[in-house]
Amino acid sequence: MRISFKTFLSLIAAAITAGLIGISGASGASDAVGVVSRLESKIEHNPGGDSDYTVLAPIDALSLKLNNNDILKSHSGSTAEIRMNGGAVISLASDAEMQLGINNVRINKGGAWISYKPEKKDGRISFTVKTPAGTMGIKGTTFAVKVDEKSAQAFLQVREGCVEFKQDDTGKTVDVKDNQLLVIEKGKEIGAPVSVEAGYDILSAPAQTDSGLKFEDYQNANPFDKLRK
Repeated sequence: MRISFKTFLSLIAAAITAGLIGISGASGASDAVGVVSRLESKIEHNPGGDSDYTVLAPIDALSLKLNNNDILKSHSGSTAEIRMNGGAVISLASDAEMQLGINNVRINKGGAWISYKPEKKDGRISFTVKTPAGTMGIKGTTFAVKVDEKSAQAFLQVREGCVEFKQDDTGKTVDVKDNQLLVIEKGKEIGAPVSVEAGYDILSAPAQTDSGLKFEDYQNANPFDKLRK
């Protein structure tokens, strides 16, 4: 039995509508980048980055699928864990703002601890963290990123592994390795990372460097004299 071309197109359209035939990009599923896996208190969600913010309690946030360009803002005293589809686990600190992308995030304010260990250890950068001061290229590591919204300073602390920081305006790169901290000031030349003790946490109270000096004293003896919590 022969059918007309018009009838054939009608049958294809009906199959697509019924879900029997999928079209790449026909739905928002391809834009999904992760989920909120844990939430203390509340968080604000901006779908697509250009919509109004919605305040979400844990019961709503934990059932939400996060898409490309979504923005999350944690409240004061609130923390959240975000699991990205590519394997990165992000612990967002309180009073922080982060925009999600495909295999990347952008931290506009505040900070987060990030753990990312790719299945293939080939040394290639497969996940990036963007900040106003530059971009961190991740090869597989546990690290923290903090952004001071007022000064546009960025802080990169690596607890395990190696992170490559690339300054956007100059293209200069610096590798930050185990128990090192890099302080970046937008528009200024990148310095060398400094060593910190294993228990140091840039997102909380300063600890001591491995030299035994208090971190407040250590910072005053190096070029990053503007470093503050």
